[in-house]
Amino acid sequence: PFDSEDMRNIAIYNDKIIHATTDARLLALDARTGEKVWEVEIADGSKGFGNSSGPIVADGKVIQGLLGCSRYIEDDCYISAHDANTGELAWRFNTIAESDQPGGDTWGGIEDLFRAGGETWITGTYDPELNLTYWGTAQQKPWMPASRSLSINDAGLFTNSTVAVNVENGELDWYFQHVPAEALDLDEVFERVLIDRGDDRLVFSIGKHGILWKHDRVSGEFISHQETIFQNAFSNIDPETGAVTYRQDIQNAQINEWISVC
Repeated sequence: PFDSEDMRNIAIYNDKIIHATTDARLLALDARTGEKVWEVEIADGSKGFGNSSGPIVADGKVIQGLLGCSRYIEDDCYISAHDANTGELAWRFNTIAESDQPGGDTWGGIEDLFRAGGETWITGTYDPELNLTYWGTAQQKPWMPASRSLSINDAGLFTNSTVAVNVENGELDWYFQHVPAEALDLDEVFERVLIDRGDDRLVFSIGKHGILWKHDRVSGEFISHQETIFQNAFSNIDPETGAVTYRQDIQNAQINEWISVC
């Protein structure tokens, strides 16, 4: 099982306390008695899958992320939804696009077995009016593109992205990849913050690089960004599109070559 500290959160739904475990299970407990109501396996914990954050409950579904997706195994990383009353699986959304799926052509043609990463180890958020849940995803694994037989030009969807997923059916409504082909553990996985300003419905997010991203949460359209701390991973960020340009030495980095970056 994944070696993790305590969970960051639980979910409370009607008379149930719903808790994710470090070995990738979901438990629903009776809030009055503590008795187990249902238990399901999110993923196989013996393969290294686990969790460090708990679920949210949206429209009667328990929606949970997953981590431990760094190995080359057939099992992919995904966000899953379970019926809050029974634990029955409602849907899964793969955060790693396989070759026959939308976005599958962004992995440089490598086999599905060698596509890894895209973990969702921080809890997502939910807009009940749009019935969308918003999640941030982590980087490709292993970190070094050359070790994956990829280049800095192979984006690797849906890593380091914001994904907006339909709560009813698990289908992707929109996505925005903030940092493609990332090799520096910058992690765009942190909570998406939903803010209304007048008629604008916005979603904000930030990664370890300290860049605050502002998007329209209905369409996913990029609006603006703000650097909150010093960073030198990117030589340019397009103010119109949000597209990042890595420093040249990062673009050219090879295996066993040290890169200094902040």
